[in-house]
Amino acid sequence: MKERPILFSGPMVKAILEDRKGATRRVRNLEPVNSNPNEWKLKCLGKMKLGKNGEKRGPFSAFFESQTGDFKYTEECSCPWGEPGDRIWARETWRPIGWNEGEPIYIEYQDGKKKECDPCAALPGTDYESWEERIIEQACEECEKAGCETTPGGSYFWEGKCPIKWRPSIHMPRWASRILLEIADIRVERLQDITDEDAKSEGVFFKDYGRMCFHKGSVRPVGDCTAPENTHPKYNGWSWKETSGPGECLGSARFGFANLWNHVNGVNAWEANPWVWVVEFKRVEIKP
Repeated sequence: MKERPILFSGPMVKAILEDRKGATRRVRNLEPVNSNPNEWKLKCLGKMKLGKNGEKRGPFSAFFESQTGDFKYTEECSCPWGEPGDRIWARETWRPIGWNEGEPIYIEYQDGKKKECDPCAALPGTDYESWEERIIEQACEECEKAGCETTPGGSYFWEGKCPIKWRPSIHMPRWASRILLEIADIRVERLQDITDEDAKSEGVFFKDYGRMCFHKGSVRPVGDCTAPENTHPKYNGWSWKETSGPGECLGSARFGFANLWNHVNGVNAWEANPWVWVVEFKRVEIKP
């Protein structure tokens, strides 16, 4: 069993912590077939190399086949996150907010939750100065630049907004992560094969904005209309993030996920319909 990092945005971290997200779709390492996804067919998935005793070895991969005239092409794409049974730890936006030399460091996440971390204990043999220089000294410089006062013991304090900048998720070290996931299954499919149920597992959710009425010539809330309820369809309510009204939502979980995909990967990314890894996972409890 191996552990590897994976990046998640704030809304997706929230979905995982609320047990609304149990899968993620990614295109990494599938570039060779996604340059023209319609030309390729998925042949099989797994390990194909055999060891001395006949056991399957090598990376967990997707094998594709393409036929052009009399020529047949094959392409192997290895999964960047390993195989079922392996673990992935989430990288998210974070920042250090409390520290003392030789003691654990306090980490804050964007949802306001905090965690005590001890890099030296998490990584035996780690030299305190190696991470103090990279993380703590930078935080101290930010406090000094913001004009923070210090206590007699040398600790910084401030009122109002924290002067320490948020660190990008890509720079989160393993010991600062609070989410550990175990891979339950991996498959490969085209992006637009996703169903409404799949989209819900991706963290898309419904917010009920009530029903709308068309009986007086314009779309409006039902109000005192006495027509049967089944003649009043619900407002759109599907989204991957918090919304303030139905105008920010979509009509199905699948379309809500398409909106998420375009937000992350760029306009028209959904229309490209690439091949994707579908990594299903379950949370693993991290012992303090």
